[in-house]
Amino acid sequence: FEYGAETALAGQTVELHLTETTGGNQALFAHYVWNSAIVLSDRLAARRFVDVEGKSVIELGSGAGLPSITCTRMASRKVVVTDYPDPQVMANLRKNMTIHAHGGVAPEDGTESGGAEDARCVVLPYKWGDSVEGLTAAAGGPFDVVLCA
Repeated sequence: FEYGAETALAGQTVELHLTETTGGNQALFAHYVWNSAIVLSDRLAARRFVDVEGKSVIELGSGAGLPSITCTRMASRKVVVTDYPDPQVMANLRKNMTIHAHGGVAPEDGTESGGAEDARCVVLPYKWGDSVEGLTAAAGGPFDVVLCA
């Protein structure tokens, strides 16, 4: 999937990788880029929806991560990117964020040089309804903006 928004991406095209559907993960719908993710990214890039610059943002159910990528390019202070804890979904999401996010992506275990506190982006598995303590800790406090596309 290719996406380009002149304002956020400085004329660059983002080529997103999509999760391969195998076994039960097809029901997770992470193998699509939803129209709502495209519209939300357009609105974020144009600062018509909310200005995320300097803010702490979480995206729930990120799929391929397009709105989160846009937030990193719009100079969000911290972006926590989440989706269901399926190994293929999380690997694909981390791949997209590593390729396209500005400001670095925290390592999976947070122990390598340039850990979670130094990176602008953190990719975490999250099953809706579970405790949010780990998510808010990764952001260094409460979120200014919550995105769901």
